[in-house]
Amino acid sequence: SAVWYSAVANTQPIDGAVFGKNLPNPPGKVNWAFTQLNGVAVDNLTQTQYAAALANNVNVYVPFANVDLTYKGTCGSGLYIDYRIGIDWMNSAMVTALFNTIAQLITGNKVPYSDAGVASLEAAMYGVLEQGAQNQFIAGGLLTPSNPTGYLVGALPVSQIPLNDVANRYYPSLTFQATFVGAIDSCTYFGTISLP
Repeated sequence: SAVWYSAVANTQPIDGAVFGKNLPNPPGKVNWAFTQLNGVAVDNLTQTQYAAALANNVNVYVPFANVDLTYKGTCGSGLYIDYRIGIDWMNSAMVTALFNTIAQLITGNKVPYSDAGVASLEAAMYGVLEQGAQNQFIAGGLLTPSNPTGYLVGALPVSQIPLNDVANRYYPSLTFQATFVGAIDSCTYFGTISLP
């Protein structure tokens, strides 16, 4: 959950404005900081109020260089909202993709308990990871030495699965790893100006 401060929250619901602006976008793609809102008055906080809000992971809607923007885009835990939404989406999408593969909703066939069957589960997971990369939630491409931020799905060969799991039609060994893409919220620059 995320906490939003607004002095006019009783008459101008900031949560509805923020969610209405950001939730229609693909999960994990939007930075919840720097969002311009409609129908909500900006808060002119003192530096002390602003610092206290951010120190407590409270999001604000304030003027930045003559533009009204949300900041900092975090959950109460400090995790960025786009990460939380992306994680929740990915979990739901993985469960759905794996269920659809196992249930074979289109063909009605079973997934065999074989390395080929496990490969079909891996393919379902790769599909979700690719969508996450297209949403700019996770880094794209397969994880390799030349692409250390990519994603990868792992599975043990069926020959290494305990017989009890095989007998119960349970495959216990699907894994994946991926890297958040993140977002840039600030930067530093250096420059030199010379006389002619």
